[in-house]
Amino acid sequence: MLASVYEDDPMQCRCGDCGALFNVPSPSGLSLKHALSAISAIECVRCDSVNVLLGQSRSWAEDRALMRSPLTASVEARASDWLRTGEIGLAAIAIHKFMTTRRKDRNDFPTDMGELRRCLLLLRRIPEWDMRIGEMRALSGEWRNVAAIWPELTRSFSRETGLEWKRVPTPKTAELLESALSKPVRRWGII
Repeated sequence: MLASVYEDDPMQCRCGDCGALFNVPSPSGLSLKHALSAISAIECVRCDSVNVLLGQSRSWAEDRALMRSPLTASVEARASDWLRTGEIGLAAIAIHKFMTTRRKDRNDFPTDMGELRRCLLLLRRIPEWDMRIGEMRALSGEWRNVAAIWPELTRSFSRETGLEWKRVPTPKTAELLESALSKPVRRWGII
């Protein structure tokens, strides 16, 4: 069951006008021209605005509000809930897949602040996995480096964004991630 979720994830969007968070089906099997046309026609589910942004950039409060399983539920229930209601990203999927299946076929790692934030949101829902993040070292050299400084990355991110992880620039955390990867990370302004 998990394999199909990883293969065709929905596009996660945020309305640039009212701030609504919503998902839309990913266009698949279309030419690039038709896929871009379909994406540009997306409207907000709340206010019908066409000012739709790809990605959600959720704060912790927004993510928590969308959760269906309480933080006291089993790890399995919270992991399943994340697939339905979490903000999905490649590195977060790699963590989820490795922790639930022990398979090493996804080795995506955080390459920017948005990707790191999505990983941290997943691990805030499932802190048991945060304590096991060192196991991600088995996936790649990049994960080995990132896992080695994970507690410091988490503290730095929380210092820069506050406990609710507001959407603000995170230059110190970006520098820390760059030091682990030995290459520049994408810094697209506010995460």
